[in-house]
Amino acid sequence: GQYQEGPHCLVKLTPGTETKRLSLIASLSVPDGVTAPAQVAYTLTVYSKVPISFDASVPPALIKQHVRASIYDAAIFIDWAIQVTFQFNTLHSGGNILQPTHFQNPQWQLKVLEPTLKKGPIGPVALRSRGVRVRFHAIAPKDLPLNIKVYRTSGRRMNDVEDGVLAFDSGMYNYGLAYGQTDLFPGSYIIILSNFVATQYGGGTLEMSSEARLELQKSPAEGAGMHFKSCRGRWDGPSAAGGPSFHRYWHNPVFELKLERNTEVALKLQMLDIKQGTPYIPINLAIFKRDTVDGEQIEKEVATSGPYRESLYGVRVRPCRIPAGLYFVVASTYSPGTQGSFEILLWSDSLLALKSLE
Repeated sequence: GQYQEGPHCLVKLTPGTETKRLSLIASLSVPDGVTAPAQVAYTLTVYSKVPISFDASVPPALIKQHVRASIYDAAIFIDWAIQVTFQFNTLHSGGNILQPTHFQNPQWQLKVLEPTLKKGPIGPVALRSRGVRVRFHAIAPKDLPLNIKVYRTSGRRMNDVEDGVLAFDSGMYNYGLAYGQTDLFPGSYIIILSNFVATQYGGGTLEMSSEARLELQKSPAEGAGMHFKSCRGRWDGPSAAGGPSFHRYWHNPVFELKLERNTEVALKLQMLDIKQGTPYIPINLAIFKRDTVDGEQIEKEVATSGPYRESLYGVRVRPCRIPAGLYFVVASTYSPGTQGSFEILLWSDSLLALKSLE
């Protein structure tokens, strides 16, 4: 919980049956402008129904060196230890995983390399069999709750939980601190550091220490460096026409997309006003080009978000390059009569026009 001004701080935990070890961290927060005392004595007491023991030894290979970098640095790496700064702001802040904006939180591409350790009790062969021990430690002001998640991915920025496999979670949100360790096999990962509510702004540092070499690179925000446009709409009445199999597909909301030259575009369809606990709606976004064949107009699909999906985080048309011309963007739900509001977000490498045909 939050830092308390009192003689006692009580915490009750109920570990699972598989839990063999817990990490306890006693921390002190000093107000701004106040000089921190050199030493502060405290007593840590633990009560349990089963026998327990303390291990107060310092973990091996814990932050031997530090490398400071801003979130704009392209890439840094050093043997066994990395430290980066982070900032939750209007561009990099998304709240917890139950929020549609969760993947707007700061992300880093982490690469765990094959271990090439010096002589010691743990050799490269042993690490390959169990993975590389990596420790994560995030620190921020005492009023900022933090959580760290690490996903095994291809290295590409994550925009949905389906884009990777969860490899580590620091657990419940803690004010001013997130900590944990896990064994990671060599490969590519994405680190997501999140606040609990997207409007909780502030900064801090994220530290990593490892038994093997790490490479870290900041993942740019979605659509970074591209032109941005958005349009809102609603499925309601006749415009809630459903998928193509219901034969009224072109009654769905349609947007005209005009490209003056070959352009790379990426799109996202996001449901609005999603209430927690309500079922998600299968949605789809597709781009069509209208051609005339033997005097008859035919719509040819150019790009799509894929099969209809229920996703809190929206569906996306991956970046693709489209020739100059006039196109139509169709936002649809799978079932007819499904009502709701939505927003289309579009990124492009050149200026373009996007407007509703309603």
